[in-house]
Amino acid sequence: ASEWRRQAARQFLQLLLSQPQTLLHREQICEQLWPEATADEALNQFKVAYNSLCKVLEPDRARNAPSAFIARDGSRYGLRQTADVALDQLQFDQLIAQGDKLLKSDPAAARQSYERAIALYEGDFLVGFPYEPWAEQERLRLRNRFLRAAERLAEGYLGQ
Repeated sequence: ASEWRRQAARQFLQLLLSQPQTLLHREQICEQLWPEATADEALNQFKVAYNSLCKVLEPDRARNAPSAFIARDGSRYGLRQTADVALDQLQFDQLIAQGDKLLKSDPAAARQSYERAIALYEGDFLVGFPYEPWAEQERLRLRNRFLRAAERLAEGYLGQ
């Protein structure tokens, strides 16, 4: 039972990481993680996974205290955006956007932004979960962004 709880908590966190700036409705989470379960079974699994995740992330948190890491707004859940937590994928996107913005006005600075973004990319997102549709969407998005950044970087060096 404890292995299942760890696995469910891990998948819950990974789902939230796949959409780091989105609050997902509890029903969306249940549909993504437990598509074969009945509504009641999925809700029970959700509660177990959520509580297990909170316990892993914050073992000393009081039972009904809000989580410092998981944002909750009614029935919607997501990652709490704090200065203490940095997500590589958000920084990756910001660096590419910065490079795109600087491409015409300051090509050298654009290349630096692309280089920093490319350095953050360490391979496919959640590569250990190749068949999870919720992971595949973010995996493809990040891979495509990486390839575009590498292409723009190469073009920048060729155009010097």
